[in-house]
Amino acid sequence: IDVIYPPINTDKFTQINEEERVKLREKLGFKKDEIIYLFPSTGHTRKGFDILKKYFEKTQLPIRLVVAGTPVEENPKISSLGFCKNMPELYQAADFTIMASQYEPFGLVGLESILSGTPVIFSENMGCLEVLQNEFGYTFSRENISTLDDA
Repeated sequence: IDVIYPPINTDKFTQINEEERVKLREKLGFKKDEIIYLFPSTGHTRKGFDILKKYFEKTQLPIRLVVAGTPVEENPKISSLGFCKNMPELYQAADFTIMASQYEPFGLVGLESILSGTPVIFSENMGCLEVLQNEFGYTFSRENISTLDDA
């Protein structure tokens, strides 16, 4: 059996150098001393926003969840960018891309992020993990959110 994965535009999702990344983060309003976790999502229930919201609101770590897609209520640990056309820039500027999906048959988000030079932190049931090597990211259990600390 051969598995055919969805195509991705490798010209659109590319890496940038550190100097360009610093300028991009400044342009997007990301602070130098905070770690940005990008959460690209339009279907927040299926994508696990509720789990991430609880985690980010409780943590004392200098991290911020940046949601690109369906707007969410903001607080000091969660920012909402709404629907974005500049996804390649967001991947390039983020420190990590994070997803906590209940189920995800594949999910181009993982490949787009990796191509942009940003590691991923995904729940263990993401379909794209079967093509990503361990060096590209980390996994956690949706059933035990404390495993996110280890990721």
